[in-house]
Amino acid sequence: MTYLELAYRVLEETQRLLWVDDIWRIAKEKGYIKELEQHYENEEDNINFLDNVLYKKVGQNKLRLLEEKGLYYLVDVNNLAAQIETALYGSSISSYQEILTHKKVKHFSPSTRGFDGMVLFFLLAVGFPVSLYISTSFYDGSYLDPIFIGGTVALMICFAIIVLVYLQLTNCDFYIHPDKIEIYRTFFPKNKVVSILIKDLVKIEAWGLGTESQINSDFKSLVFTYQNNGTTYVKKIRCHGYINPSTSYDPFSVVIRNFESFATLRVFLQEICAIQNIPYQEK
Repeated sequence: MTYLELAYRVLEETQRLLWVDDIWRIAKEKGYIKELEQHYENEEDNINFLDNVLYKKVGQNKLRLLEEKGLYYLVDVNNLAAQIETALYGSSISSYQEILTHKKVKHFSPSTRGFDGMVLFFLLAVGFPVSLYISTSFYDGSYLDPIFIGGTVALMICFAIIVLVYLQLTNCDFYIHPDKIEIYRTFFPKNKVVSILIKDLVKIEAWGLGTESQINSDFKSLVFTYQNNGTTYVKKIRCHGYINPSTSYDPFSVVIRNFESFATLRVFLQEICAIQNIPYQEK
């Protein structure tokens, strides 16, 4: 076995993006190094040689390199986007039925992309008038005075921080299990908000999720009605607008799949309701 064949074998088996150090480590753990025709005694020499061999072969056959990260991976050019995603994150789960079949968990971690736009909107629409009013109320000097300007700016910065923290604190991660839905706070304190058994669900309502346009986006929420020990509970989970992934998909923007929005979550919730015969409503 050659160094190139060893690397291909590891990359084929793992289907991940790997640093050359990890390729060598995995090959060593699996005993593939013993099958090499010859190798150096010093591990660092082997890693450097392997890196040199791989770099020369990048672009040939299925070998590719994510240069900014130094990660090697194999790709089928006929299915480039899916191959990159699988290498990065593992096999994709695209339906609740797959969760039931494979007994796996689907994790939705919504992106904070667009939070800066929301902060700017509230800063201009609310923060600036309020900051200006407070500064004017407590300062009788010239409005062009540096102290007055500095005070107004400081109040606006505080307002922006408060809005950003609020958006972060109310954002949630969703974990869909075969038998339950678990919801955690995304930002600190990262704790479990609620765990709902799917068999206990009475109704799911999606507020505002039908509007995909970020321009028309508003505060969105999911309302879960469920029973526990004969008592009915209603849990409202706020999920902000401006968290939808880009409508244009770039196969090299590999992080898109890792930041699935509540709009994508909606499809899973609809399927759960259909399978379990639970009322689902969008408003």
